[in-house]
Amino acid sequence: MFRWIFPNILYRPSLWVGMIAFIVYWDNQCLFSSNWVYDDSGSVAKNVVVIGQVPWMEVFTRDFWGTTMKELTSHKSFRPLTTLTFRLNYLWNTKYSTDRTHNDDPGLDITSYKLVNVLMHAVVCILVTEAAGYIFYATHTQKTIKINENNDGKENTKKGEEEQIIPYYYNWREAQVMTGVLFAIHPVHAEVVSNVTSRGEMLMSIFSLMAFLSYARAVTSFEEERSSKFFSVSTTLGVYVFPVLGMALSLFSKEQGATTLITLIVWDFCRQFESIQSYFEELVSSSNSRRTWYMLRRTVLLAMQTLALCGYRYWLNGETSPDFIEDQNPAGFASDRFTRIFSICWVYCLYIRDAVYPKFLCPDWSGRSIRLIRDSDDERIWGVILLWVFAFACVVSLVIGHESSFFGTSEEKEEEKKKKNQRQTFVIVVEPKWYEHPARRIILSAFFGFTFAPFLLSSNLLVVIGLMKADRVIYLPLLGFCVIQALIFQLIWNQFSTNNDNNKSNVTTNTTNSSSILLGCCRTIFYWIYLIQILLYTAKTHERNIAWHHSLNLWLTAYQINPVSHHTMYNCGYELSIKQRYEEAEYV
Repeated sequence: MFRWIFPNILYRPSLWVGMIAFIVYWDNQCLFSSNWVYDDSGSVAKNVVVIGQVPWMEVFTRDFWGTTMKELTSHKSFRPLTTLTFRLNYLWNTKYSTDRTHNDDPGLDITSYKLVNVLMHAVVCILVTEAAGYIFYATHTQKTIKINENNDGKENTKKGEEEQIIPYYYNWREAQVMTGVLFAIHPVHAEVVSNVTSRGEMLMSIFSLMAFLSYARAVTSFEEERSSKFFSVSTTLGVYVFPVLGMALSLFSKEQGATTLITLIVWDFCRQFESIQSYFEELVSSSNSRRTWYMLRRTVLLAMQTLALCGYRYWLNGETSPDFIEDQNPAGFASDRFTRIFSICWVYCLYIRDAVYPKFLCPDWSGRSIRLIRDSDDERIWGVILLWVFAFACVVSLVIGHESSFFGTSEEKEEEKKKKNQRQTFVIVVEPKWYEHPARRIILSAFFGFTFAPFLLSSNLLVVIGLMKADRVIYLPLLGFCVIQALIFQLIWNQFSTNNDNNKSNVTTNTTNSSSILLGCCRTIFYWIYLIQILLYTAKTHERNIAWHHSLNLWLTAYQINPVSHHTMYNCGYELSIKQRYEEAEYV
C-alpha cells in the first residue's frame, strides 16, 4: 500500500519538508527536560488504560480520559488509537527508560512521548506536501488555439481544425514546497506538537491525508472514461477501500476525522468541473460524459460510507451526551441568536488572524476571554461581514461558476463572441480568463475541502462543543490556508517572471531595460518577504516550544496574552506559588 501511494518518495521534496519540521521542533531543553503540562496528566499519567491498571482491551470501552463510555461523567471522546499510542510509549519507557522522577514510574518519562509527537508532525508535513502536489498539479484549465485565414483568403486548415482546445498545465512545484514549509514551521502547531494530549490531532491528520493520497492517486492515474469496466481492482482499492479505512482510523484517533471523505469529494469535484450548475447540466444532457456518472457514483458510495461510520460512532456514545458548561464556550451557549451567530463568526476571524499573524497564541480562551458581540454597534461586526462576503463569493463561484452573468455582463460576452467569429491572419492563443484560471479551482478546493471540511465539527455549526477557541483544532484546517497563501505567492512570482521574460525577448531599449531592472527588484523583494516570514515563524515556533516545556512558562505567557481568564489566572498563580514566588502569585 505504501509503495503504491508513495512512488520514489526519496526523490520528492516532501522528505526534505519533513526534515525541516523535525529540526524546527528538535530542542534539547524541550525534549529532554520537560514536564507534564496542561491536560497531559489527565490523558496519560492518570489514565488507567495507559498506565496498565486495567487490561489494554478496555481502551475500546473507555473514553480518551479513561472513563467508561457508559458513565454519565464520560467525556464521550472515544479515541482508542491515540490512547494505544500512549500505552505503547508507556511500555517502551518501562522497558528502556531509567527515569525515576515520576513516583518511581519510568513509564511516565515524558521524553519519548514528546519525541513521538515530533516524529508524527514530520510525517504529517510529508503527507501535506504530497497532498499539495495533487491539489496544485491536478487542477488545470485549457487554452484555445484558433487558426484562421491567410491574407489571400484561403484557409490554411482543414474543416474542423480552425479551433483546437488543448490541456494547459501550470508549474506549481514551488507552491507545493511552499505549502509544506509553511505548514511545517507555523507557530500555531506548537500546541499540538508540544502538548502530548494533542497527539490525536496529528494521528487523525496522518490517516486523513493517507486516505486523500490514495484517492487522488487512483482517480488521476486511472482513466475511467477510457475503461469499459464499471469496477476495477485498482480503482476499488484506491477509491472505495483505502479511503474509508483511512477515515475509520482517523475517526477513532480524533472525532474531526469524520469529515475525511468530504474533503475527497470536494477536491475531486473542483478538479473536474467548473461549477455545480455546469455539472448538472452535463449530467442531464444527452451528450453527458462518463465522468459525470463516475463522479455521482463516487459521491454516493463515499457518502454512504461516511454516514455508516458516523452512525456507528454516535451509537458508541450511548444514551447520554457530553456535559459541557457555558463557561467553556460562552459564544456557543449564548441564548440570544444575534450574539451567538456573530460571536461564533468572530472566533473564526480570530483563527484567521492567528494563521496570518500568530502573535496572540494562548492555551486557554475559556470564560470571558473573548468578549461577545452583543449589539450592532460593535466594530468587530465588520470583520465578520468581510468573512461572510468572502464565503459567499466562494459559494457563488462553486454553484454557478463563470457561466453566469455574475462573472461578466452580457455586452462583454457578446463582444467576445464577435471577436471569436472574426477572421485573423495568424494563430491566436487565447489565455484563460481569471475565472477560468486554475487558481479559482484551487482556492475553492482549499477553502471548502481542506479548511471548512476538517474544521466543520469544531465550528459550533453542527453541535456546540466544549471550547470557544483552541489552536489545536485548526491543525489540519491550516492546510487550506497554506495552500491559498502559497498560491498567491506563486501567481505573483510567475507574473514577475513572465513579464521579465517578455522584456528580454523584445528589442533592447532603455525602457525595456528599466522595466527588467524593476521586475528583478520586485522579485528580490518578494523573495525576501517570504524568507523573513519563514524566519519569523521559526522564531515564534521556538518561543512557543519553550513555553510548553514547563507549566510555569506556559501559564506566564498565557497570562500575558489573556489576563482576563479566571482559569489562566488560577493556574498562573498556582504555578508561581509552587516556586514560592508569593508576591507575584498574589498580584495575579
